[in-house]
Formats: sequence, structure tokens, C-alpha cells
Amino acid sequence: MSLIELSDKALVAFPGGPPPSGLLFSNAELIQALSHELARQGNVPPITGRPVIGRMVPSLPGPRSPDFMLIAQPEKITKLSVVIEQANNLARSIMEGKRNAA
Repeated sequence: MSLIELSDKALVAFPGGPPPSGLLFSNAELIQALSHELARQGNVPPITGRPVIGRMVPSLPGPRSPDFMLIAQPEKITKLSVVIEQANNLARSIMEGKRNAA
């Protein structure tokens, strides 16, 4: 099962309404985290971008640094595995009542 499908299920099942940001439950957060990982790995998107058929939006953006100060320092971008671990820890602390969901 894909990470997006799992996140969609968790988003719907989250108790008390929409979850706070930082849990990587929304597609936008997942795509942003993945684009940061691609930037961390040093992938460079083509200058013209990728071709888009008709009016379809690409499903994944190209690599994008989370901060313009880190563009030339990909080693300082947090790894995707660490971002996912942080999101899991946040979700766990919210579910255990150690932190407010707001």
C-alpha cells in the first residue's frame, strides 16, 4: 500500500476532526517532504520542468529546498526518514494525550 493511501486512511480516521500539520497526513505535506528529500539528495530538475500533457498537473514536483539558504547545502536538509519519524512521534504523543492536537 502506498504512503499516500495510508495517509488518506489516517486522515479520515483521525479523532476530533482534521489533524494538525506536521503529521504528514495530507498529500501536500507528503509531496513537500518528498521534494525536500529529492533536493537533499542533490537531484536537479530540468530548467524547463517536465512536460505536462494538456492541463494535467504533475503528481510530484521536482526537487525543492525547504529554505533558500539550503539550496547549495543539501547535506543540511533533514532526511525524509527523519521527517517521517518526527511525524510518527508527534502523532503518537497526540494519541497518548501528551500533546494537544491544536
